[in-house]
Amino acid sequence: MKTRFLIILLVFVTFLSILSSNEVQGRSIGPFSFQLDETTIDDKLFFYVDGVGINLEVDKGESATFSLTILSGASESTPVDFHATIDNDQMGSIRFPPGVNIKLEPSHMILERDVNQILNITVIVADKAPSSKYDVKLVGVWKDEGKIPDFKGTSFSLHVGKDFGHDAIPVNFFMAPLKFYKEGASYDEIICRNNLILILKYDDKPACVTHETKAKLISRGWMKTQVNIDNDSDFIEASKKIEEVQLFLTQHPNAVISVDHEWNIVSFEESGFRQHPTSSIIHHTKRLNIGLNYEGKPLAESLECGGRVSLLVSTNVTRFLNDSDWCFPADQTPFQNLKNEYESKPDYLCNRYDGRWDDEHLTCDYVDADSCIAMKGEFQECKTPEYRCLHDNPECFVTAVCFSSCIFEYSLQAGEKNEN
Repeated sequence: MKTRFLIILLVFVTFLSILSSNEVQGRSIGPFSFQLDETTIDDKLFFYVDGVGINLEVDKGESATFSLTILSGASESTPVDFHATIDNDQMGSIRFPPGVNIKLEPSHMILERDVNQILNITVIVADKAPSSKYDVKLVGVWKDEGKIPDFKGTSFSLHVGKDFGHDAIPVNFFMAPLKFYKEGASYDEIICRNNLILILKYDDKPACVTHETKAKLISRGWMKTQVNIDNDSDFIEASKKIEEVQLFLTQHPNAVISVDHEWNIVSFEESGFRQHPTSSIIHHTKRLNIGLNYEGKPLAESLECGGRVSLLVSTNVTRFLNDSDWCFPADQTPFQNLKNEYESKPDYLCNRYDGRWDDEHLTCDYVDADSCIAMKGEFQECKTPEYRCLHDNPECFVTAVCFSSCIFEYSLQAGEKNEN
């Protein structure tokens, strides 16, 4: 059933794409045809032509306008009314995407023989409109005397919030998830629109939601879950049963395990001194994140690698886990000298021995003699005194306070330069 549905959907999308391409270039049937106004192409960056149809990208809280030329083929005065809709029935109810208003100016024209006119299409997107791609139909309706109304249409792809690209299927090509379900589709066959994910509600009915909404539904108990997410031990133990986690723990048995209650994710993290060949960061982390799938079962959501995460994959996680060099090279020999050099620096050692590093004089202050010897420095029992007040009273007298310091060879060199 899944294969048959995808074939039908592909044929349907291909038909509409071909139809849109032909119509944008104009058709000879009827009293008019559509043609893209040439002045629009060089107008603004939000507009582009991909060879198949018109694509318009509009950010949230913004508006955009483009124009079509209505090429008249009328032999006599012909009134035409124009409207826009995302409904697949072009003569049916007029529907706009949520948070989007589409204005056509003029919406009514009187076509005359050999007189072309301009149709301006303005798209207004609200701040909170959901990001998605829509197929918007532009329809012109006229009525010849003694005949039923007739129409001609074209379409353009509207990208709300960002450019979803040509391959993304417009959301209004999809049935609602509940309609999929009622027509006998299995959960695996239900398709959510761009940027949305499938979940099962507590009543076993499917819904397409954002990642943020999913987290809220889980916390409120509105999404079906098969794991006790309120008990960290239960959540962790359930996560350990999936294949990706078992593989990760085989590779990194000392991984640190944590639970993110805001996003309902269990993370398995291996940290250490690592160097990636294409990065200057020398401390890398590999982290496997386990969330919940649409049925509420543990699922490997993503594999991350980096300082604050510089690489991330959310598909084929097992393949990247099996690639020992994906996150950082398994053979760290080329970077061992770099590690030794880094860990032998006085400022690193000063912090390790609970001292206070002085960037100006390049000394490690407030350490004892044994710590200074371990850092291969020269111990100074009383560095240049600090002057401080002995009491909180602002009128108290100031006195000199002596403190120990560890001096290094380049500390003396820095001092000589400052004196010169």
